[in-house]
Amino acid sequence: MDDCLMGLSLAELAQVLADAGEPAFRAKQVYGWLQKGEDFAGMRNLPAALREKLAGTHRALGATILKTLRSEKDGTEKYLFSLHDGNLVEGVLMRYHYGNTLCISSQVGCRMGCAFCASTLEGRVRDLTAGEMMGQVLAVNRLHAEKDKRGVTNIVMMGSGEPLDNYENVIRFLRLVSAPEGIGVSLRNVSVSTCGLVPRIYDLARENLPITLSISLHAPTDEARQRIMPIAKTYSLEELLRACRDYVRSTPPLRTRTAWRTSCAGCCATSTSSRSTTSRSATSPPPGRRASRPSSAGWRRGASPSPGAGRWAPTSRAPAASSAAST
Repeated sequence: MDDCLMGLSLAELAQVLADAGEPAFRAKQVYGWLQKGEDFAGMRNLPAALREKLAGTHRALGATILKTLRSEKDGTEKYLFSLHDGNLVEGVLMRYHYGNTLCISSQVGCRMGCAFCASTLEGRVRDLTAGEMMGQVLAVNRLHAEKDKRGVTNIVMMGSGEPLDNYENVIRFLRLVSAPEGIGVSLRNVSVSTCGLVPRIYDLARENLPITLSISLHAPTDEARQRIMPIAKTYSLEELLRACRDYVRSTPPLRTRTAWRTSCAGCCATSTSSRSTTSRSATSPPPGRRASRPSSAGWRRGASPSPGAGRWAPTSRAPAASSAAST
């Protein structure tokens, strides 16, 4: 179980407190403070002894904002998040007419090796936990929330790291961030980006989560993609698009569309996005407007992988399709 309380569901938190001998009503109190991005010291309706006990065994916050840069042009904010072990990741808050979209990171570094991406220069240092991803969202939401109005209305997982390479933690995060008893971000307002881990796209389709799946193509042919994206040497465009069609068929609702996506700290500038939905995703910027693309180089510390470590090595292929997918 995650030692960061932001990585726990309300039921799991209730069990932690029950095991500590606390009454049942304490769980909702603690959970409510966590969803506001509050550390133990600020949980004012809890006994000091309980706060001290929790601080001795768990962390409240998944991430803290170490530095903020703000664009004078459009109010876009770039954040440097500090993690408990000293590693650093980035996020970006983009303001649109429909709400505030936060780009978050899913890994410290990345092992996909895309030639155009600064996040992969040192390989993957480690995966982020669900609590650390929640920590990014809740820290920024705390800054911009107004009364009953959330400061973060939309989320794109396009920061450092390949989300589908940290599959279990990302799925857990998606369920936590959309929990109605918590911050309650609709999964229809969440986009998950991938450079093309085909087996995980099939897995994601079976999760039945109504998110936007964004695919980073960067080139129109296998030959061109292989020069800049190692993943393309394992999964061809045909295999990738077959997986996307399966995703569209398998996820609700039944209608489909294609939308473009934008890049933040992670791997993509332009690509196609496939999702089963009835309208443009709220996380997709309007045509003609792009978000700034920050670099994570120089903002990450911690032990670098040894030569060759932290790099992606394919071990499996996509499941065979039962029949040819229609376009």
